[in-house]
This record gives sequence, C-alpha cells and structure tokens, in this order.
Amino acid sequence: MVIQIVIIAFVLFAIARVFLKFRAKEFSVSWLLIWIIFWLGAGVVVLLPKTTEVAAAWFGVGRGVDLVIYISISVLFYLVFKIFTKIQSLDKNISKVVQGLALAEPREPNESKQEEHASQQ
Repeated sequence: MVIQIVIIAFVLFAIARVFLKFRAKEFSVSWLLIWIIFWLGAGVVVLLPKTTEVAAAWFGVGRGVDLVIYISISVLFYLVFKIFTKIQSLDKNISKVVQGLALAEPREPNESKQEEHASQQ
C-alpha cells in the first residue's frame, strides 16, 4: 500500500512537470497528450493492478507483469533508437555548419602561424 502512495505521488509530480514543460513551450500539444496518457496509464496500473492481467490475457501473455516488462523493453529500445538517430542527425548538421564556417572565413597561412606563436607565449 505504501508503494502505491509513493508511485501515485510520483505520477502526480510527473504530470505537473509535463504541464510546466508545455506551458514553457518545450512540449507540443501532441507530446503533452502522449505524456499525460502515459502517466495516467501508469497510475491506473498502480491503483488497479488486475488491469494488466486482463490486458495480458488479451495479448496471450501469461502474467500482467510480463506484458508490462515486454512493452517497457520495447519502448525503451525504440527510444534509444530515436535518440541515436537524433544524435547522428545533429552530428551531421554540426559538421556541415563547421565546414561552412571554415570555408566562409579562409585564413592566410601566415595568420595561423602568428596565432600559434601568440598562444604559446
């Protein structure tokens, strides 16, 4: 019972944080809805644990806990994939920007030697 209270308190905290992020324009309406549905779902599972058993039976999984673990692992792998692709995209964009800046401001060969000499002193 104590763990349920702690988790529900955390769910309420998380929902409050989602609303704050939305009000600060860090989330779109679609992300607001996704996170609200996720946290409300987590709250329902905590308050009514038998719901996972019903869902597990519908999906053909033995126990509700197993279904939650399978879904959690799948979602985590998907999120890792999304983060990886985002990092790759950002890396390419940064490389293009740096390359553009380097080509836009060419240096004379003597300038770089003078700067190296000045930084050593």
